Amino acid sequence: MFFLTSFDAEGNFRWARTWGGYGDSDMGYGVALDNQGFVYVSGMFNSESVDFDPGEGSDIHENNGTGGGYDCFLSKFDINGNFQWAVTWGDQGQDMVWVSTPTHQGR
Repeated sequence: MFFLTSFDAEGNFRWARTWGGYGDSDMGYGVALDNQGFVYVSGMFNSESVDFDPGEGSDIHENNGTGGGYDCFLSKFDINGNFQWAVTWGDQGQDMVWVSTPTHQGR
């Protein structure tokens, strides 16, 4: 399970999002903010499939490394915590990503 929480400059809670699959080793490792306020979360998952949309919709991605392998993900949220998109990649082996840094174009 992944989670993302936002606080204002004074430490007051703004919003929280949770999403993920049913694996016990789904992990988020990187959080980055671009110059437009979009939030990017990167990590890896070994669940058979993951719904990356924490809202009422769904954005399901299958794990290509099922059977013990990890696949990588990068997901994007707006400043209010609304899900924008997710991309995943990997193969049958152990694929890992630790951090992400958006460019000045927000990619």
